[in-house]
Amino acid sequence: MLGAGTIPILIIVDYFAIVNGNYILLLLANASYIVGWQIFLVCLPLKQRQMKREWNREHGTSQLCTPTAS
Repeated sequence: MLGAGTIPILIIVDYFAIVNGNYILLLLANASYIVGWQIFLVCLPLKQRQMKREWNREHGTSQLCTPTAS
């Protein structure tokens, strides 16, 4: 989704938007970058919870949470 390549692209688009005075492009580029990161930061925890539920379904509950008999 978002990787290390997005920052150089954003810098290049921002540079050309400022040089050409195209502030609509500047706004759109930065807004899409921010929205992309927000989507990424919301989807990642959801995917992690889904994977944890699948793990617990396949392997039982986490062994770290079960008390040990002494």
